[in-house]
Amino acid sequence: MRMGRISAETKLMLVFLVPVAVIMILHYMVTGFVVYNDGRGYYSYLRSMVIDKDINFTNEWTYYNTTYSKFSAIQRVENIPSVKTKKGYLENIYLIGNAIMWAPFFLAAHALALLLNIAGLHVRADGFGFLYEAGIGIASLVYGLLGALLIYKLCRKWFEKKTALLATVAVWYGTAFFWYQSIEPSMSHINSMLTVTLFVYIWYTTLGLGKRTKLQWLLLGVLLGLVYLIRQQDALIGFLPGLELLKSLAGKLSFANLRKTVINSGLLGIGFLGMIFPQMLLWKEMYGSYIVNTYASSVKYNFYQWTAPQLLPLLLSTEAGLWRVPLLPLSMVGLFLFAKRIKGAAWYFLVPVAAQLLLTTSWSAWLNGYGLRFLLGMSVFFALGTAELIRIARIKAGMKPVYAAVAILVAANFVNMLAVMLKEVTSKVPLSEIPGTLIRALIGS
Repeated sequence: MRMGRISAETKLMLVFLVPVAVIMILHYMVTGFVVYNDGRGYYSYLRSMVIDKDINFTNEWTYYNTTYSKFSAIQRVENIPSVKTKKGYLENIYLIGNAIMWAPFFLAAHALALLLNIAGLHVRADGFGFLYEAGIGIASLVYGLLGALLIYKLCRKWFEKKTALLATVAVWYGTAFFWYQSIEPSMSHINSMLTVTLFVYIWYTTLGLGKRTKLQWLLLGVLLGLVYLIRQQDALIGFLPGLELLKSLAGKLSFANLRKTVINSGLLGIGFLGMIFPQMLLWKEMYGSYIVNTYASSVKYNFYQWTAPQLLPLLLSTEAGLWRVPLLPLSMVGLFLFAKRIKGAAWYFLVPVAAQLLLTTSWSAWLNGYGLRFLLGMSVFFALGTAELIRIARIKAGMKPVYAAVAILVAANFVNMLAVMLKEVTSKVPLSEIPGTLIRALIGS
């Protein structure tokens, strides 16, 4: 993209961002909030440290336990238990990565709230309310768009423009990407998708021990640390530099090569540990230890079946099987075909995806959420796989059938999203009462 000029691809992606923004706004108008579910844990770090200048989440927990949906009049989140750590703090099982990502938008919202109050307009300036919720929503729109642009840019390294663009939009609209950018933007998944994609992009474009500088190794470690702080399981993307280092060590057995590999490994590790050190300090203050499994106290989530991953249910589950979002399994096949064609580092891409599948299906709560949300961080790989399938189909059948196939896959995802949403809504409001309840929520009566 030239300085001062927006590319045609960026303009097109801005057009695709509009429906996402519209759905987000409508969802806010109906429910009255953007931050809920896991988002309240991520957001509480940010609000408490900036506004209250502490890590006592009592007022955050009270607020989320006592605010209700305009649509259903049901609590914003499940009643948050007041579990105390041994140091006397209210427990927060989440990490600070999302708070870091949202900080610029939160600070902008807070500054605007203060300015509006100075101007005589009385709006909430306490970290709660519309301006702050809007800040998190805008962050999701911005980061989702940046992630999509990065995915497209990486796809362009192997595919021509039309194929790369179509694959990017297919993954954006045909997977959980759309849902978590619009319906549940305060979850960690859009932040995860962006940072993982950025990590893959930087790793690949600086690939090679001779090409990547020491500073780049250090910064790669810092970015890996941020990925971990956003979603711990996404640190599996660290397999990419790990495999690179192992290959370099095995490829040339010499003292100079060993020394270079050890130094680069150390820089990667130092960057990673430096980035997560603030979290370790928080754990020390809250729990009394620098290393904590915060999920250990949660019976709901602390259950792994390492020897019996739910691989068959992953395919066939009526609740959250891969068949519910058909682009995902197809893109995985495409990723294998891509690696087989490109060879080299492309084979590495299969490893974090396989590791994610194993980890996800070993967890007791893998069914939770929409469209196998735990895999959303791997969107860049799904786009590469989709692009490879488009390339093959385009050669054999031309673009018209390809467009039709992508449209069907996107439509299948939207049908699934509507089905999930309808199931959720009817569990709270009788079907016959939904139209009237929606109208009342929208007009505020």
